[in-house]
Amino acid sequence: GFGLPLELLRLKPEHEIAVVEMGMNHAGEIATLARIASPDWGVVTNVGTAHVENFADGQAGIARAKLELVAALPANGVAFLNCDDAYVSQFGRDFHGRAVYFGAGPCADPRLIEAKEDLDGLHLRFRAGEREGAFTLKLLGAHNASNALAGLAVALEAGVDLDAAIAALASLAAGEKRGQVIEIGGATILNDSYNSNPEALRSMIRTLAGRPAGRRILVAGEMLELGEQGPELHAACGRAAAEAGLDMVVGVGGNASHLATAACTGGVASLFLHDAQAAGQWLMQTLQPGDVVLVKGSRGVHLERAIEAVQRQFESR
Repeated sequence: GFGLPLELLRLKPEHEIAVVEMGMNHAGEIATLARIASPDWGVVTNVGTAHVENFADGQAGIARAKLELVAALPANGVAFLNCDDAYVSQFGRDFHGRAVYFGAGPCADPRLIEAKEDLDGLHLRFRAGEREGAFTLKLLGAHNASNALAGLAVALEAGVDLDAAIAALASLAAGEKRGQVIEIGGATILNDSYNSNPEALRSMIRTLAGRPAGRRILVAGEMLELGEQGPELHAACGRAAAEAGLDMVVGVGGNASHLATAACTGGVASLFLHDAQAAGQWLMQTLQPGDVVLVKGSRGVHLERAIEAVQRQFESR
């Protein structure tokens, strides 16, 4: 989901602006939602592999489904497009309105100059027009740099003062189950259990790998709706975990077995568990002070239940 512009546009209370997320997992759904919402502006951040099982031609089909938003905009509409994404960067070619590009590439304004992630957050430097700025985004994952630039682009188009927009971005906090940092018994759990897809998981693996820890542990639930590509996409994430040098990988449910197997082949201690309850039991038995654990999986896996089990255990002591 993409919700950054809402926080920024609250800075201009004299305007009545609605921010509507248009989710989809089949072709035609965004077009239907656009007929209902009649958007004036549209933001497209990326084209990944989420829901790919519903698209016979893979990512190209997902790209066409997301292009439905841009096609629905009026002649005076504005499309905000990520110039770093191979698909989205092309969405403005036949667009009848105005395209605003954001990202790190030369076509972007606002343009990302530098992004560094540490325990304090994601430190970003950017250029917007003739001005440069910097702020720290208190959200996990380097992928949020692109989201922040998208929000900044929308805010500036709406007339929000740049300094006010920077302050708003710096004040953002992680939503529930969307990158929350939880301290339990001297260990740190990165609770990103709301949902998952291959691109987001790989980004969060890099975040986990960059954190100082006694042990870096990935608890990865199955990523649903990946169809025939599911086993290989899970295996690719397992290889990414091994290449990142994680200390332990736990796959939870279904195709996550391929993730655990690939991580094990890459030299990482790994195991597979069938559900969130088993993952909770494993964490309660295994968690040690100094551990940093990333918990991430598709909504249907309900990995938050594993975290809740650990919390209850420590609260009862």
